[in-house]
Amino acid sequence: MSICPNEPPDGSGVLYLALYRGASGRTVRAETYLAMDRSERALVAADLRNVTISLVVDGRERLAHQLSLGPLARLVPQIEPARRRLLAGHPALIRSGVLDVAQGHYLLIEPRAGSDEVTISLVSIGELPAAAWFPDAPQADALYDHVAANRGPLLAAARQRADGLAELRVGRAALLDSMATAAAAGRSLLAEQPQG
Repeated sequence: MSICPNEPPDGSGVLYLALYRGASGRTVRAETYLAMDRSERALVAADLRNVTISLVVDGRERLAHQLSLGPLARLVPQIEPARRRLLAGHPALIRSGVLDVAQGHYLLIEPRAGSDEVTISLVSIGELPAAAWFPDAPQADALYDHVAANRGPLLAAARQRADGLAELRVGRAALLDSMATAAAAGRSLLAEQPQG
């Protein structure tokens, strides 16, 4: 298996759990990392305290290059609950686990009515206590209520950012499948970590 600078999108999914290659800012997908032998993993120098989501839309990376989502152990448990919400036809959130910033950064994934698509936006909440809430924690209902009540301003602010990650349309089935793969890869990586 070769170690390439960035894995090219292969078109088979939308959302991938990604590990940074040392301090380079380049990424490797978690499922690729899991298939590597020990020497290949050493070359990657992944730090599981600093991971991201690779969001590939129309063959283009839209997220991993710009946002660390913090520790693997904080990100992975959010993926399956978000997937279940989408399966039920509800909006879903995934929060960055980086806590030493003024705002909470969230992927907001919303089903499109009458469509087999969802939209994905990167929204930021600055108001406390909502900015500190995680969507898989006891305050989940309050967080979803906050996002619903402030959806317009949150999306307007997302549209103003240079990254332009606002209401990106993706296929629902491909997203759900890739979320299941990402969650499974994350659980496998967590299972490899020493307990304690």
